[in-house]
Amino acid sequence: MSLDGAESHKKFAAAHQIPFSLLVDTEGALAARYGVDTSRGYTPRITYVIGSDGIIAKVYPKVSIDGHSAEVLDVLRAL
Repeated sequence: MSLDGAESHKKFAAAHQIPFSLLVDTEGALAARYGVDTSRGYTPRITYVIGSDGIIAKVYPKVSIDGHSAEVLDVLRAL
């Protein structure tokens, strides 16, 4: 999810071969519900792992690309 529009999301997903939908939050309403600062016109990169029960299982407030997907997969496997 980001504050970018749908067309931007499509291009990003195509460029990075992302096989799932990206959420559009151009008004920042959903970001605000998670306490994410949108005052600069963009959001920091944060990962929320949300369990099937709707509870946030893990938050990565400062995402470093290297090794991040493996960390997230470990958390998902443990759910």
